[in-house]
Amino acid sequence: VRRQRQMCIETDSASNRYIAGSGFAYYEAPNKNDTLKVDKIPSSEGKVVYLEIGKSYVFYERIVPDGYEKAKTVRITVEENGSNEIVLSN
Repeated sequence: VRRQRQMCIETDSASNRYIAGSGFAYYEAPNKNDTLKVDKIPSSEGKVVYLEIGKSYVFYERIVPDGYEKAKTVRITVEENGSNEIVLSN
């Protein structure tokens, strides 16, 4: 049984809010070609993804909303008791 953790994607750390319309992609490092997933933040409530505990992932912004700069790429390792937010910011 794979243990997963609920993670919430945030795209504007300065205002501490989620930006609807922001598009992102993520993959399990280092297997980008086999594990790439593409998604979008549909509302100001953010986007929840489920990631496997103990694995490393790379997140990057694909669609940048008007008036914002592209976020930097983020690499995380999912820990059972770690943070449950992934912040994409510049």
